[in-house]
Amino acid sequence: GRRYDVELQYFYLHWYGNLEAVAVLGEVDENMSRPNRTFQQILNYFQRKANKDINACKEKQRRARALFRANKGSEKEDMSTLQDEPGSMEKQAETSDDAVEEPGSGSYESTYHKIMTRFLNIVDRRDLSNRHEVNFYDPDDIWHSEWFIGYQGSVTFPPCSQKVNWRVMDVPFKISKAQLRQLRNIQFEHVNPNTCSFDSVHQNESNAR
Repeated sequence: GRRYDVELQYFYLHWYGNLEAVAVLGEVDENMSRPNRTFQQILNYFQRKANKDINACKEKQRRARALFRANKGSEKEDMSTLQDEPGSMEKQAETSDDAVEEPGSGSYESTYHKIMTRFLNIVDRRDLSNRHEVNFYDPDDIWHSEWFIGYQGSVTFPPCSQKVNWRVMDVPFKISKAQLRQLRNIQFEHVNPNTCSFDSVHQNESNAR
């Protein structure tokens, strides 16, 4: 089938359980002289989030370096005290054993529950008064049709939940080359603020999430 440059995914979780998904495809318009205004608003949102995560990681690294410098001078003294104290190594081992993760905490059900709980919390906080008026004829909109291709599939990211009702809109929206570059930078260079490691899954300038 045809390959598109961008895919936006919208999810709606019914209170009785089933998950509805809408995919809106986008492609670069080589002759586009200015950015797509609606898509740029989406990019700006994720750019702010990416910048916030990078800054949080830099701050964590700065604190770690400061802590290392502060403890460097007393490291030998601490090791000497640890070796001289009877039973100190056994106590350290017991402490490590106590930190073992509970069985099943990393299971599929637990991961799915966490994702759905977070999703419902976002839904509870949404501002229903702020609605987007769709104009199929506006080149800056991302919705250009009410027709779609429907099928039942799965979520495209872990835990890859099944029985998701997908609707793929049949008319793509247009973006500029600069917007595609910005999107790639946001996705490919994003770091996890907790681990300070890149967390995008991508290959050959294409990513899975």
